[in-house]
Amino acid sequence: MKACFLSILLLMILGTLSAQNYKDFMRAADESFAQQDYYRSALLYKKALSKTKTEEAAYKYAESLRLSFEYEEAEKIYSRLLRDSVKRYPDIQYHLAEMQKILGQYLKAQKNFRDYYEHNKESNSFNSVKARQEIISCEKAFEMKFNPVGVQIEKLPEILNSYYSDFAATPYTEDSILYSSMLPDTSNQIFTVKIYKHKMPDSSSVLDENKVV
Repeated sequence: MKACFLSILLLMILGTLSAQNYKDFMRAADESFAQQDYYRSALLYKKALSKTKTEEAAYKYAESLRLSFEYEEAEKIYSRLLRDSVKRYPDIQYHLAEMQKILGQYLKAQKNFRDYYEHNKESNSFNSVKARQEIISCEKAFEMKFNPVGVQIEKLPEILNSYYSDFAATPYTEDSILYSSMLPDTSNQIFTVKIYKHKMPDSSSVLDENKVV
């Protein structure tokens, strides 16, 4: 009897700790999201989900993935949420269609844009108006997929496509470009944005540094 009581007590304690950890992760993730540090918020929402699977955490995780350009994973989460959470978060279908379009799934994207528009056209919101345009865009993109224009796209070196956020690339000289990158400081894991100059095929050198974000 005593052993049974101790087991129940232990389960209650573990449940309380799990709930507390979930709240802590969600609070930290919300703060990062508000600061537009979407990569970090995605990591924290994922940790919150590992403690307690909730609709809110899953939706915010998908939003963070989308805004940190993790389109494949975002598409998976939005697809799952579409089945059960679209009433609470009506823009799920719109963002799912966005991800599918980016990933080249034009017919799926077109269907979701159309369904979203049909359910929201009376609102005349930005997303509903945009969805109507995207229905046509997806059709044209699908047609172009089978009629390539002959443009060759070359992937830039891995140093310009890191695991973190690299963005705003722009030509600087004939053989170099400028780009921004958000990387964690190795000592304290605070993310900072720096501007880099990359000269092909040499390694990057820091050109300027912004304040810590």
